[in-house]
Amino acid sequence: MAAWFLKKKHLLYVLVSIYVAVAFSLSVLRFMEFYDRNWDFGIFQQALWSTTHGRIMWESGDYATFGVSSFFQIHPSFMMFPLAGLYALAPWPWTILLLQAMVTGLAALPLYYLAKKVTGSETKSLIAAGVFLAWAPVLSSNLYDFHLESFMPLELFTFFYLWISRRYLLGFTAAAVSCLTLEIAPVLIVFFLLFIYSDDVLILSRSVWSWLTGRTKQLLRVFLQQRSSRMNADRPEKSPDILWGAVMVIFVAVIYLILRLLQGPFLSLILGFQPAMSPAVDLSPGALNLSITYFPGGFFTKAGYWLLLYALLAFIPLKYPRTLIMVLPWLAWTFLTPYLNTVQLGYSYGYIAAVPMLIGFCYGLSKLDVSFEWVKEAPTSMTSGNPSSRRRRPSPLSIVILVILAANILISPVDPLVQTSEFTGAGMPGYWLSYDLEPGYSQVVSAAGLIEPSSSYVLASDDLFVLVANNANAYSTSTDSQSLGNTPFSSTNLPAYLFFSEKDSTHVPVFILNVLANTSDYGVRAVVETTPVGTVTLYQLGYTGMPTTYA
Repeated sequence: MAAWFLKKKHLLYVLVSIYVAVAFSLSVLRFMEFYDRNWDFGIFQQALWSTTHGRIMWESGDYATFGVSSFFQIHPSFMMFPLAGLYALAPWPWTILLLQAMVTGLAALPLYYLAKKVTGSETKSLIAAGVFLAWAPVLSSNLYDFHLESFMPLELFTFFYLWISRRYLLGFTAAAVSCLTLEIAPVLIVFFLLFIYSDDVLILSRSVWSWLTGRTKQLLRVFLQQRSSRMNADRPEKSPDILWGAVMVIFVAVIYLILRLLQGPFLSLILGFQPAMSPAVDLSPGALNLSITYFPGGFFTKAGYWLLLYALLAFIPLKYPRTLIMVLPWLAWTFLTPYLNTVQLGYSYGYIAAVPMLIGFCYGLSKLDVSFEWVKEAPTSMTSGNPSSRRRRPSPLSIVILVILAANILISPVDPLVQTSEFTGAGMPGYWLSYDLEPGYSQVVSAAGLIEPSSSYVLASDDLFVLVANNANAYSTSTDSQSLGNTPFSSTNLPAYLFFSEKDSTHVPVFILNVLANTSDYGVRAVVETTPVGTVTLYQLGYTGMPTTYA
């Protein structure tokens, strides 16, 4: 057994298993404390459920807010279809919580092989995988509901490893899967290729300059000669073929254009949903809400975030400065967007930052000598006759690795002190967690089970919506206003059930409050007096019986 643990690959499996167990357990705890809301957990639940029940990716959250007919119009993700099939087999919140923990933890495996390819060291490979699993931005993103970004590390680490291993056809497969998961993947892949072929790009630019200035008439011949000379001198191993790289750029660009076109107005005609409202096809930065005018806004918050990300990796990626090429697109995005949640721990965007940062970490490690073995110092004059008395000291860099691992754990949601500190604040949902689980969850689930039939029209508090999301006719109150937007409800068209928590009572629409004040339309079907979100009440339209009370 001891020999088995000494094998670094086996230790990696243990670390991945520990991560999945911890992340899933904390996700379940967080769910039972009602921290998962319609935005974004309920949206995915309802979209997955609806896809296998006659309405492709329908979810009421974005319909009520933006008027769109399908989640596909927000993110054109074909990954949602296999996920919907999986969810249909086990339509429980635990299914997607476990899935997210697993795809996050399993991303350490391709990262391990990527690091081994780059560094040639099993020890460094294990370090890279371990740092990824311990990195605070990853776990805090993992605990924020469910998001498609969680697939990015697994898919893009796999792509990068396959590409630098010259396994091009498999690389195209990994790239396609990634692009069909989230539309930011094509952009990241292009910049990964710019990093991989950075020497070739430099040589090509020089060759083009020579051709433009008339110093040579044979551009391709000069480029191939200079590239061959550089490879023979600096890289005896084969580097990825630049022609394959050019084809890949075209490949992901075409996928991106098709995905954006599918978001256009005609998508509603394909899906058959009305009203046919969807984002216009616009590939400009303005359509993505990116502008240089947003650069000064929150500048120090944004700069501090990136400083923290690098600090949590001991600035090791900067030992290979060229890795900044891979970071550039997401770095630019965060500075050009007005939304500061992109630069806060505890949001799903930590997954996106993790991919280029951890690949950069691997390349940085390749420049460093890392050893966890004790190094013997030269014997002193007093102990020169006794080799066993020689003093020892640890490898300095190994201590740095241990320190950053500890630092990441201490500022992650695993640390109960961080959960209650000012560090997390009110806007970092990945840190909304408490190890002190209050009673009432099972009783609230029982109250939700009284909604009959399950397809009844329901208006639920944002924090209770996840318990009724397997229903295409369920809607939630907004956390931002008392308007129900595009919902079908009004004072003359009331939902069959109201499912409200005391915590979110301030977001109940005014016309609903007026109806409840009358007491003639709704009767109390069930009350749960003690829960993590205060008293929970289920109202039923036209109900005149006695309420079911859960103490």
